[in-house]
Amino acid sequence: MYEELQRALDVVSTGDFYRCLTGFAKSELAVDVEWVVRYSPFTAPVLLHCAKRPEVPTSVDLDMVNKLYDGGFYKLDPWLRYWTSFRTPGLVTAENLPTHLAKDDFYSALKPFLGDKDVIAMFLPAYGGNSITIFLEREERFSHEEGDRLREIYPLIQSLHKVHIQALMTQAWLGAPAAKESLLQ
Repeated sequence: MYEELQRALDVVSTGDFYRCLTGFAKSELAVDVEWVVRYSPFTAPVLLHCAKRPEVPTSVDLDMVNKLYDGGFYKLDPWLRYWTSFRTPGLVTAENLPTHLAKDDFYSALKPFLGDKDVIAMFLPAYGGNSITIFLEREERFSHEEGDRLREIYPLIQSLHKVHIQALMTQAWLGAPAAKESLLQ
C-alpha cells in the first residue's frame, strides 16, 4: 500500500497521477476494471484512464464501451446524473445510487460489452463543478468490509487529488508548461 501511495505522490501534476492514485485505491482490494472519468455539468464526460487487470480473464470490451459512451450513451450514465444532481464528493456504490437515475437501463444496454460488474465510485470534486471520478469494478460483489476500507482511505485519496489540482493550478498561474496529458481537459 505504501509503495502505491509513494507512486501517486511522485507523479503529482503529471498525466500519470490518476492512474497511480487508482493503483493506491486498488491496493486495498481486488479489481478487474478501473476507470477515471471527468464529469462536468457543462460538457460531455472525458475518459482520463481505463484499464483492465491482465491476469484476470474478463469479457470487457473497453474499446466498444468507449465508442458507445462517447457516441452519446453518456447521456444515460447514472453516475453523471448523480454528480450533476447532487455534486456530493465521496464513495458511492451501485446499490447506493437513487433508483430514479435509471442505472438499470444503462447497465442493461452495456451488459453485452461489460458483463456483470459490481461498481464502487469515488467522486473527487474539482474546480468549476467538475468531478474526477475513479471507478473500481469486478465481477464478484464487493464486501461491506472492502467498502469500509475504501471509505477509510478516501480522505487521503481526496487530499492527494487536491494537491494534484493545486499543483496544476499553480503551474498554470506561474506560466510553467504542464504536460498536456496532465491537464483536466
